Amino acid sequence: MKLGKIELEHLLAGAAFLGSGGGGSIKAGQMFIDRIVKEGGVYITTKPPTGDGCVMADIGANAAIEAGQVDALIRCFTVMDDYWHAVNSTHLTCLYPIETGPENTLAPMVLGAIKGLPVFDGDGGGRTVPEVQLCSYASAGINVAPLAMANEGKDAIIAFSANAADMDKMLRPMTAAPQFGNSASMALFPANNKALAKASVKGAISYALAVGQFLDALANGKKSTKKIQKRVNERNACLIAYGEVSVVEDEMEGAFDLGKVVIKDAMSQGLVTIYTQNENIIAFSSTESATMTVAPNSICYLRADLQPITNAEIKEGDKVWLMGVEATSELTNPSVMEGFATVLSGLGYGGLVGSLHAKLAWAPLGSVLFSLPKLETKLNPYL
Repeated sequence: MKLGKIELEHLLAGAAFLGSGGGGSIKAGQMFIDRIVKEGGVYITTKPPTGDGCVMADIGANAAIEAGQVDALIRCFTVMDDYWHAVNSTHLTCLYPIETGPENTLAPMVLGAIKGLPVFDGDGGGRTVPEVQLCSYASAGINVAPLAMANEGKDAIIAFSANAADMDKMLRPMTAAPQFGNSASMALFPANNKALAKASVKGAISYALAVGQFLDALANGKKSTKKIQKRVNERNACLIAYGEVSVVEDEMEGAFDLGKVVIKDAMSQGLVTIYTQNENIIAFSSTESATMTVAPNSICYLRADLQPITNAEIKEGDKVWLMGVEATSELTNPSVMEGFATVLSGLGYGGLVGSLHAKLAWAPLGSVLFSLPKLETKLNPYL
């Protein structure tokens, strides 16, 4: 299918919500949409073409968005494609997102629109991943190298590493270098299109699009089609908190945004704290002794008006819903869970990953979202 402005706006909203607070900024995603529309739209495919493709992504801190990000994507893809052709005598024919997020879902699309290449309807997680080795392409055994990284100028590298975890460790300090300024673009996981499609979370793009359509209808008092409702309900969610943001702390360190967000929760009359490494990875409540939910489950924000918001935009005084969204099966295999445990241990957490508090229960996402307007009326007096 071909995506135009309306579909892309819905996709941006859905990806921003599902991204667990990360995956770049909504502003960057909108910048990409403007360019895609200027180029005439982008094609999304469920059947990858013959030949080889690669994953496209922006890397760095959520807030470190560059005006030349589109040029950086073009440059790093050109470097990768030239290298691939020199070694394999073939050009890359399809593009894949590394994750679901407002910037990184749309990064391969803006490139696809410019280059006339299709983007596969899938990605590496169905949410954002805090490190490269946690995406489904890595856990499926696809080699991350060669990897091309570039800015919008003349700086570019081709990198090789033994595995995706070592590659991520190598990339972070390079991204933080003055030439990149905590923001760069990457082409990685070059491989046969069949292998990339098989390794991806299939339908991730069309799912985010459906979520965005559902949110738009709900926010504007319209009815969604049964088809969209059914699609949105394919994943489960739970409501964690509703209230005013009282604290936003953020510190850029090694091309990561490390921080926390605190919400004065009207539901529990306590404080809910979310710890972040670019994206939200763990949530606590001052009224409970156990975690509310932990990555790879997503921890997602919606403003009270049902507009998605990410860690790049959230600020003190915002009134928000906090929801958990159950991790995709691709992120719950042992190797990925172990990887998330390593990330969480770096923040001082040694407990169970992928957990959900006993007082919470999963329900279809669409049903949870549909309940929010009525709940808001009941909860507002407790703020």
